[in-house]
Amino acid sequence: MNDQNKEINETIKRTKRYWYVDGFSEIGVGLLLIMIILFNYLSSLVQQQVLQILLIVVGLPAVIVLGSRVLSRVVVKLKERYTYPRTGYVAYQGKTGSRRWKRVLLAGTLGLLVGALTSLLSGSLPIIYQQIVVTFMIASSYIYIGYSIGLKRFYWIAAATIVLGIGLSLVKMSEIKYFLTFFIGQGLIWIASGLAALRQYFGSTQPPTETGEG
Repeated sequence: MNDQNKEINETIKRTKRYWYVDGFSEIGVGLLLIMIILFNYLSSLVQQQVLQILLIVVGLPAVIVLGSRVLSRVVVKLKERYTYPRTGYVAYQGKTGSRRWKRVLLAGTLGLLVGALTSLLSGSLPIIYQQIVVTFMIASSYIYIGYSIGLKRFYWIAAATIVLGIGLSLVKMSEIKYFLTFFIGQGLIWIASGLAALRQYFGSTQPPTETGEG
């Protein structure tokens, strides 16, 4: 019975991993993370307090919702154009492509939320310790995601996050500049991971026309 449960769990993980096989989702998440942090940073530069509050309270959620919807559709279209013709379509019970992609978005934004919460709770700590705590909290969330779906690529994302966070903490810069650079770096790490996965995917698969001719 235990062996059967393990086999079922592995099948579920394998099915979930297929959504990440081409790297398109990670590229989308990376782009959205960069959009979010840049919008948040630019909003903080607005001098008029009322306008700044409106941008953060209304504008930021709008950027997240609209950005996720647009990028979600782009990711699905790319999969329909390149992925499904090469390696087939997998139907996920009770989940649309948009909802699956939002789960990836949740994985990425989880780091931002954990980081912000940790920073607030650790206000009594020296800045460098706050930065290290935030770094390891975010890296831990990526490790959990990788473990839950059995995808080792997220372990590399976690490792890159730790290197980035600790490296930046050793550089003298303002707290705002640190977190701006750190979270933009997060987006770039996701994009780099997605591009690496995409390159590997294209290198190991063939379009249906080439397969048919062979």
